[in-house]
Amino acid sequence: MRALSSASPMSPVSPISPVSLVAICWGATCLIATLALALPETFDLLPVLMHREALTDKAFAALGMAWLGLAGLVFVIGNYACQ
Repeated sequence: MRALSSASPMSPVSPISPVSLVAICWGATCLIATLALALPETFDLLPVLMHREALTDKAFAALGMAWLGLAGLVFVIGNYACQ
C-alpha cells in the first residue's frame, strides 16, 4: 500500500510552480499581443510584419490561440509523463 502524500489537495499553489509559471507566461503573452494590436502606432513593427506576412487581426489571433493551445498540450503531456 502506498503512503499518502502530506500535501493537501487544497494547498495553495507556489508562485514558482509550473502552473503559476505557465499562467504568468501566458498572461504576459496575451497582454503584450493585446497592447500591440490595440496601439499599432506604438508598436510600429507589428503592422509591418503582419502586412509582410499577409496576416489579418483574426488570423493573428487564431495563430496565437493555436500556439497557446499547443503550449498547453505540451505542458499537460509533459506533466503526465513526469508523474
